[in-house]
Amino acid sequence: MSVLPEEPAQPPHVPPPVAPRPEAPPTNGIAIAGLVLGIFALFINTLFVPAILGLVFSSMGISRAGVLERTTGHAVGRGMAIAGLVCAIVAVLNSLLWKWAVLFLF
Repeated sequence: MSVLPEEPAQPPHVPPPVAPRPEAPPTNGIAIAGLVLGIFALFINTLFVPAILGLVFSSMGISRAGVLERTTGHAVGRGMAIAGLVCAIVAVLNSLLWKWAVLFLF
């Protein structure tokens, strides 16, 4: 009778190490709201409400971007907030121009 040699015991299966997920950058929801309201005010501006809200939220978004830049090192949402501010200002000026034209030219 022949005896087969025993195979060496294999170590237990250990999965390879998984790299940690990079942390998601913070978002600036206030800047996004300012941009959305500013763009909305360009197309539909009744009683200046979207434009005024766009001005307020965009200004707050610029401020929040400064705070996020100091804490994380990234200026998150500054461009969106500035774009929303510009859109809201253009919407206010456009609305004032149309209201003036309707009142005095017709």
